Formats: sequence, structure tokens, C-alpha cells
Amino acid sequence: MIPDYNVIDKGYFKYALKRSIQLMLRYTHGSTMKHINRNEFLSTKIPLPPLEEQKRIAAILDKADALRQKRRESIRLLDEFLRSVFLDMFGDDAEGKNYVNLEKLCFINPSKLEIKKSELELEASFLPMSSISEDGLLDLSKTGKVSELKKGFTYFREGDVLFAKITPSMENGKGAIAENLLNQIGFGTTELHVLRPKHPYKSSWLYTLLSSKKIRKKAASFMTGTAGQQRVPENFLRKLKVPPPDLEKMAIFDKIFYAVKNEKEKMKESNDIFKELFNSLVQRAFRGEL
Repeated sequence: MIPDYNVIDKGYFKYALKRSIQLMLRYTHGSTMKHINRNEFLSTKIPLPPLEEQKRIAAILDKADALRQKRRESIRLLDEFLRSVFLDMFGDDAEGKNYVNLEKLCFINPSKLEIKKSELELEASFLPMSSISEDGLLDLSKTGKVSELKKGFTYFREGDVLFAKITPSMENGKGAIAENLLNQIGFGTTELHVLRPKHPYKSSWLYTLLSSKKIRKKAASFMTGTAGQQRVPENFLRKLKVPPPDLEKMAIFDKIFYAVKNEKEKMKESNDIFKELFNSLVQRAFRGEL
């Protein structure tokens, strides 16, 4: 598209286009490769007030969007701070003299045989990939019965670490500690590896370790499968060489981790509210109510 900026303001056009695409997503075609029909796209109508009014609306939305971006940036900076603290406390033994296989420090992909008969009728948390963020936070709004979810989904429990194994979710850093699960049981997408720290190791240490760009870059080089469907094999995690943490430092890091996580959760809640307000503002703008 080459807009005629004598007719439409550049900033206004940006928001109008985003809004139009959001509306058209309701009518996508296809199953695995969803798409928007070209003719439907070109026939989409947008409100076109006078140019000066467009500029006024765009300026209001720009200010609101800038506030939203700053809030998202705050969460990213907290993650950077935590990674910096982790590296400072546990170092990076380049020679790997004291490294051990990760499977010595945690259980990997625990069996569903752990599930008790008494738990089959319970409700459990359910996590599709879309409910797992790239900053360690979870959307726990989806649930299901244990007896039904255990048939085809990945099983985990309270405190387990979730690691996305498929591209591009793995490279993007999708993963989390499974916490606040309904009845302390969870199931999720089959595109997860589950790691459960062995005593006395802590989930906060294990999750932060596996979130490092260095490890995820290495994991990417071990992926198997066809283009677009490549996955990190379980054996990569089992044989991954890592330095066992100092237990005293790990206890201190655990407290720092959860202090940061609590702040991130508050920010996310605030961000969700602000996102709804921003979307409402956009809708009002294109109804001529600003």
C-alpha cells in the first residue's frame, strides 16, 4: 500500500490499519495457514475525517501508546536486572570444570503415573502455549478435568519449571514456573518440557538458568525436525552441562527472584487494564467520540 498523505495522516492511517486488521481477523480463512482474503482487505472501510482532525486523533493515541510501551519496557528491565543478579551470584565458568549433567539436579518430564486415582475427578489448570509468556508469567484462566486432560497433554505440578521446546517459542524465551495451579496440578501444550528440581535445588534458580540466551542459543543448535516444526529433544536437557549452584547463594537469589516476580505481576495486571483502556480509546476515536 502506498497511502496518499494528502488525504490521510500517516499516524492516523497506522491506527486505522491496525484496527481494520483486528476486525478482519474474525473472518480469516484456512485452518493451519490462516489468511485474510485480498478483496475483503481492500474493501475494508475506515472513517476519514478532515486531515487536521486525523492528526489530532493520532496525537492522542500516540501519547496513550507511549505510556503503554513504557509499562511493557518496565517488565523487560526487571528481567534484565534479574539476569544480571543471577550472573553476578553464580558466575559463568567458561571452562566448565565443575559442571554436571542437568538431569543430576532435576527430574525431566515426570510421568503421568504419578497422578492418583483420587485426583482424576479434580479440576486442574490448563496452559496452551498462548497462556505462557516470554517473561515468566502465566494466564491461569483455563481449566479442565484431570481425567480428560491427562489423555493428550503435558503433565506438571506446582513448582515445576516449564520450558517451551518448539521453534520459535523456545528462542523467544517462553517458559515459567508452574505456580498457583488449581489443586496444584497442571496440564499444557505438548510443546513443553517439564523440569522438577531435586532437593535442595530451587525452581527460581532452574528457571532463570534455562531462560538465559546462552542456553537457548545452544538448545536451538540441537533442534530436530522439519522447518517450522523443529523441537529441542529431551536428551539435550538431560545431558546439558551446568554448574551446581552454591546453596546459600541460591536461597538469597530465591528471595530476590520472588520480589521481582511480584513486581512483574503487579505491572502485568496494570498493563492488562491499560491495554483495555487503550483499545477502548481506539474504538472511541474511530466512532468520532474523541
